[in-house]
Amino acid sequence: MSPDRKARKLGFEPQDIPARGIAWSGVAYIVAVAVLVGLVTVLAATVWNLGSDSEWQNILAGGPVSDPPLLTNPSAEFDAYRRHSLKRLNGYGWIDRQRGIAHIPIEHAMRLEAERAAQ
Repeated sequence: MSPDRKARKLGFEPQDIPARGIAWSGVAYIVAVAVLVGLVTVLAATVWNLGSDSEWQNILAGGPVSDPPLLTNPSAEFDAYRRHSLKRLNGYGWIDRQRGIAHIPIEHAMRLEAERAAQ
């Protein structure tokens, strides 16, 4: 009679755990990690479109990555952006003329919404 059967017959639990189960768990873990790494690589290369193949290879190899484009004159570009935003926020204009969609000044829009909510 095997030691496990003797232990169970006497009411004890067996001391050893099956090594085969641990080995298969390890193999399953390694396969799962390999599959996930492959999926992430495919997604990064296709969906996220990280750029040219050489840049992608640099990223995988841990090499340098090209820097993002920097603003040449940040304060002037921000001022232009702010002027454009304020003009649109406080003025009238077309968003889509063919469909008849326009924008109105924010103050006028808030007044219209307040009147509509009061009804």
